[in-house]
Amino acid sequence: MDSSGNPLQNIRVPLSYAPKEKMLVRLEQQEDLRGDDSKVAVTLPRMSFDIQTFSYDPSRKLNKNLKFGKVKASGDTKKLNTQYAPVPYDIGFNLYVFVANSDDGLQILEQILPYFQPDYTVTMIESTTMDTKRDIPFILE
Repeated sequence: MDSSGNPLQNIRVPLSYAPKEKMLVRLEQQEDLRGDDSKVAVTLPRMSFDIQTFSYDPSRKLNKNLKFGKVKASGDTKKLNTQYAPVPYDIGFNLYVFVANSDDGLQILEQILPYFQPDYTVTMIESTTMDTKRDIPFILE
């Protein structure tokens, strides 16, 4: 930060889907982790994520026979589209931050954590046919 509180430099940190073990193997194969050498395939800082848990949540279950319908009209033709109630699952993700020093890691976390108070909600379009939107909370644990 400069004297007026503006950042001196913004660094985009790549994010990829990969298990922690795979990222560690890739990093161990590198000689220079800072990216100064043009032959380096992986530079730091870098983040990866993977799916850790996938569990059914019976507390949010709706009637399995419940159907939602939406009438679509085009000209003189009307069509009824239906879908059954969604099935609730909790999906747990792990986020891994690979850095050259702890200060870089703390700065990355400093940018991410304020969004989760206590969760970060994303509105997802489930089905364009049904015009269904659903708010999906991401909860930091």
